[in-house]
Amino acid sequence: MAYALCNLPRSSVGRPCVRAVTRCGYWQTRQLTSSPRTAFKDDRQQATDPKSSPFDSSRLAYLSRSKVQDGTEGVLTLTLNRPTAANAISTTLLSQLQDALAYLRFPGISSNDNSGAQKTLDTNSPSPVRTLIIRSAAPKIFCAGADLKERATMTIPQVDAFLSSLRSAFSAVERLPCPVIAALDGLAMGGGLELALCADIRVAGPSATRLGLTEAKLGIIPGAGGTQRMSRLLGPSKAKDLIFSGRLLNAEQAYDIGLVDHLATAENSGASAQGEEAYGKALELAAEMSQNGPLALRAAKLAIDKGSQMDMYVQIGQILFSNTATHASSRLNSETALDFERECYERLFGTEDRLEGLRAFKEKRKPKYIGR
Repeated sequence: MAYALCNLPRSSVGRPCVRAVTRCGYWQTRQLTSSPRTAFKDDRQQATDPKSSPFDSSRLAYLSRSKVQDGTEGVLTLTLNRPTAANAISTTLLSQLQDALAYLRFPGISSNDNSGAQKTLDTNSPSPVRTLIIRSAAPKIFCAGADLKERATMTIPQVDAFLSSLRSAFSAVERLPCPVIAALDGLAMGGGLELALCADIRVAGPSATRLGLTEAKLGIIPGAGGTQRMSRLLGPSKAKDLIFSGRLLNAEQAYDIGLVDHLATAENSGASAQGEEAYGKALELAAEMSQNGPLALRAAKLAIDKGSQMDMYVQIGQILFSNTATHASSRLNSETALDFERECYERLFGTEDRLEGLRAFKEKRKPKYIGR
């Protein structure tokens, strides 16, 4: 079952394919009941043929919302599909990612701070998207990073502008209020791994044999948040080891150090085809999450993400040695991570979902959450 953003022709596999605006692009959607690699091809050649699409190929990529199975809803998949260039991030692909993110403007988030990070939870605006999966339709490839052929043609100001836009787009992925899962069924190098680091959860399949930040081999450093996100995830020492060396890891090695959260195999993923193990596992995780209250998921993510940037307790030593009483008082009254967790918890008190959860527990049935 799918929900249309606009009326478009049926897909090549004969099912209603729900897409946003255009049939040409590197970010695509698919019906979750069909194989992505049979449903899509590289669209660059199609985009030059006016008969292949009545839509402007410069507009945004495909998005869909599809049910994974009965009783599961709100799982959106963003599929990267530029196989002839190893899904390298070009200016066109980046522009389409930005447009895709514009269509993911979830209701219910307000009061952004200067960094754009979400600060409050609006429990009165239900969101149709409960979990986002980022994956690739190209065999054995997630994303090879920046398009170096295009990069070689850029001036320094153009490179700077591109990196600024890339950082903003990746940060927007990280700040999405719903859980985000990266399904790594193939190599993820440089900017490709930086994109995966923006996800809340990373799943790697057997074909994910090359994972790493390799920029130092090119005489540069990760420029889209990789140095910061990897060091926060793995610790400074391990991040330095991997970034200084440019070493590539396989899925098992990445799992051992905590770079990925789940290892997917044919046995534990329920994948419909070889090479889609990580995606199959991601769908299972998304289905598991979607059974829980969507507002609770958003509140938990907000509490973790923002709280991890705050002190858990008031720093008593700083209060004791403050120079003035005013300064000491301000320290004492400053919000801690535990205070913020309490705020997120309290925002759920008056929600319909909370009451439904209590009723379902009492009646010994599965809750039916509506996101309000």
